[in-house]
Amino acid sequence: MNLSAAHATDPAALQADADNRETLLRVEGASKKFCKHLKRSMLYGLSDLTRNLIGVRPDYSRLRKEEFWATRGVSFELREGDRLGIIGANGSGKSTLLRMIAGIYSPDEGSIMVRGQVGSLIALGVGFHPHMTGRENIYLNGSIIGMRRDEIDEKFSSIAEFADIGEFLDAPVATYSSGMKVRLGFAIAIHADPDLLVIDEVMSVGDAGFRHKANRHMQTYRQKAKAILFVSHDMSMIRQTCNRLLWLEEGRVIYNGSVSEGILRYEEMCKSAGESLDQKERQKAKNYVAIAHMQEALEVQQAGVLDGDGAPTTAVAPGAPLRIYCDLEVRRALSHLTVVAYIRDKTGDSRPLAMMRAYDEGFVMPLQQPGRYRIVVETNQHNFAPGEYLPIVEVINGKSYELYSAEHAGAPFAVRDESHNDMEYPRGYVQTAERWSARPLRA
Repeated sequence: MNLSAAHATDPAALQADADNRETLLRVEGASKKFCKHLKRSMLYGLSDLTRNLIGVRPDYSRLRKEEFWATRGVSFELREGDRLGIIGANGSGKSTLLRMIAGIYSPDEGSIMVRGQVGSLIALGVGFHPHMTGRENIYLNGSIIGMRRDEIDEKFSSIAEFADIGEFLDAPVATYSSGMKVRLGFAIAIHADPDLLVIDEVMSVGDAGFRHKANRHMQTYRQKAKAILFVSHDMSMIRQTCNRLLWLEEGRVIYNGSVSEGILRYEEMCKSAGESLDQKERQKAKNYVAIAHMQEALEVQQAGVLDGDGAPTTAVAPGAPLRIYCDLEVRRALSHLTVVAYIRDKTGDSRPLAMMRAYDEGFVMPLQQPGRYRIVVETNQHNFAPGEYLPIVEVINGKSYELYSAEHAGAPFAVRDESHNDMEYPRGYVQTAERWSARPLRA
């Protein structure tokens, strides 16, 4: 079937599926081509416009000299509650696809049908007037994405607080750093409460604090049965945010399925090409700490697991309580300290099997003065399969989400089932219900 190019809202064409979740986005055979040279591209555009004016439709299926396909035959659907992560190497067509969905580009072939409001953060400064202030651009950008004036008035304080750009709110956007533009654009997009939130890899220019805050908000947003399209090179954020994965390569879909399987294949491909994602993630963590200059304020001295008597141990019985601790030396007064604890497979797999965050439980560390402290998170009954694991902790500001400490690997521990050594256990992600506590340590 030859589909005409379209980007339209078509409620009649988007019926509820068998699982009673409405289809918010349907992409069928979407293809987009570009020309490598500007002058030739302008000549092609003028030729196509002239043909359309005289009633002759150009043949978009044919590549002319210096043209190439940015996307080719991309098809997928997005329903309420879906959170689709899109991955692929630079130049694979990810951003082009998002721009077609947002209506910035029209597909040369195929169709894109959208139901409901789309909120997008797909390029730095899109929708911003550089010579207007941040305050003025909140109203300008908000109106562009469909917010009413009274709605912006009502949400203005919350938008400004989330963007957290301080006195620069009344400075021209042309004076903003790339990170400030991202914070302001993201704050506006999420307060529009769209049915479909589209986020490009511009999120990667945000600082560590903003990334934590944005990730936390997306966890809340996804509970509203809205849909998310999320492009990122950060596999940990893809895992935390998304429940489906689309992998593009040279403009074509080469994988559409589960997140865990897709990322595993992608990482294997990158490693075979001599590119280790783990090394890149470790370097990013080091950079965040170097930028924050927080090493002088706080140090994670050690971490690991405790037995029932509160002593460090390297062995935990299946189904027993699990207590993870970290000892901190706070060298100057800090506020809003909070800890995030991860459990990873000791084999070196970077994927967290479990994540425990103090701010999820509303617990902020009562650390007001310099000194040494022990932080403990405890879950009554863990469900880790027998094996060897590595506890990881990081310390952040629970209000601004700045990193006080990069990831710190604690002493490894093993889960051993002496009575069922040969039993096969299923592997997968683990959810926990935990309690947090803190106490000073004697010198």
